[in-house]
Amino acid sequence: MRLKNAALVLAALLYLCGGFAYAQSTTGTIRGHVNDSQGLPLPGVTVSAASPNLQGVRTAFTAENGDYVLGLLPSGTYTITFELSGFERVTRSVSLAPTQDLPLEAELGPATVSEEVTVVGQRADVLTQTAQVATNFSQDLIASLPTNRDINAYRGRTA
Repeated sequence: MRLKNAALVLAALLYLCGGFAYAQSTTGTIRGHVNDSQGLPLPGVTVSAASPNLQGVRTAFTAENGDYVLGLLPSGTYTITFELSGFERVTRSVSLAPTQDLPLEAELGPATVSEEVTVVGQRADVLTQTAQVATNFSQDLIASLPTNRDINAYRGRTA
């Protein structure tokens, strides 16, 4: 009987110490949901967390229902960026405390469409300063022209 009581007390102490150990955690979590402007969930959104307290950038992607979780983040100030092709980029700045579970919702609207057209042309080489005359000759006239370069070549032809 005494052994059962000691085991029960020991189990209660371990349970209480486990709660204190969890309270000593220095990391937090940012989680939330991403919708479009119509309120529909957006899957595949890239959610990035940048902070001076992080080495690099922590990245997560939204699930099919639009939910995301960025866990094990050290406390500090974060810049959270939501990006998806065809939608505007949304950036939020938040402060995260140790052991905090911070909800952060985002709504992405359609991206603004911009188009730039550049036309490149060159001047046409048109002869506008010269006096040239052109005409068309009939085939009969060309056939009656002499082909040799002497006076005898014209003999026998009539115009």
